[in-house]
Amino acid sequence: VRKRVGANIIKVVELARAVIDEEAPKIGEGVKVSYLFDDSKDVRNLLSDLGNNVAAAVIIVMVVVLAALGLRNATLVGLAIPGSFFIGISILNLMGVTMNIVVLFSLILVAGMLVDGVIVTTEYADRRIAMGSSRREAYRLGAQRMSWPIISSTITTLMVFLPLLVWPGIVGQFMKYLPITVISVLSASLFMALIFIPVLGGFIGKSRMPKGMVSASAPRSYRWVLKQAIRFPIITMMTVIGIIVASFIGYGSAGLGVAFFPDIEPDQAQVQVLARGDLSAKERDALVVSAEAAILPVEGVADFYARSFRPGSGGNQSPRDSVGTIRTVFTDWNERDPAAT
Repeated sequence: VRKRVGANIIKVVELARAVIDEEAPKIGEGVKVSYLFDDSKDVRNLLSDLGNNVAAAVIIVMVVVLAALGLRNATLVGLAIPGSFFIGISILNLMGVTMNIVVLFSLILVAGMLVDGVIVTTEYADRRIAMGSSRREAYRLGAQRMSWPIISSTITTLMVFLPLLVWPGIVGQFMKYLPITVISVLSASLFMALIFIPVLGGFIGKSRMPKGMVSASAPRSYRWVLKQAIRFPIITMMTVIGIIVASFIGYGSAGLGVAFFPDIEPDQAQVQVLARGDLSAKERDALVVSAEAAILPVEGVADFYARSFRPGSGGNQSPRDSVGTIRTVFTDWNERDPAAT
């Protein structure tokens, strides 16, 4: 079963399964219908991971902000993540970008970057409230005074991803969704930090705040380190530069190298059956069946799909003396022993 580019793989698989389940009883006894290489499961897992990550991010951020700024500010900051996701995904939809693997990974990657601007805005508003400003005036000033620092910080982050938009070749076509998604969602976070949250904070934000709440001193150890760094700026800068250079040199000499993709547990494998000579179709099929008999008892193999063919007709990726292919599906990686390396 193949889907068109841009189609919803989950719906395609559901429709295909519905048709097969309807026709399966007509096949007759002794024939078992199995579903192999269902990529919709991976998409479902990614969607589940994304939802769990968003929920965890909102909860963690709200707990941290609740401890530092109070319940109202935690509520405002917690709204920034789902709000930015909603706006960013809407932008992607208008651009015709589907929810593929790279987009989902990008959303998980950017989840922790969405609350910085909102925290800055709400913290400045609290200071203005402690100084006597009204709630609406404080959030208005927070959005105005902190707009350029927040915009500058966001643009600095976006600049890192802009070169990926012009990444050439097939890899560039595959990875272009990462910068598109990050730029869309981070741009949406600007709207949340400078417009939506200040407006909402003007209605539900704190109306009063003691001055002592915004004048808490930093830890003594941090103040000592900061004082020494300011007293000796040249030494501080040279130390930082030295650490950066040493990290590059250290990784270059003692690192494990660079790999395009990390090693992960495989979920499937392909076996090529090779033979030479002018074999008949029955002989080729017998060789494939004997290979099946050796593969099936292997622990961790859940199912397989095998076919035999004339040498040279198995596709461009098959060796010229290949007479058959067996594609195996493994059980879930956490239910079997790790693959040998």
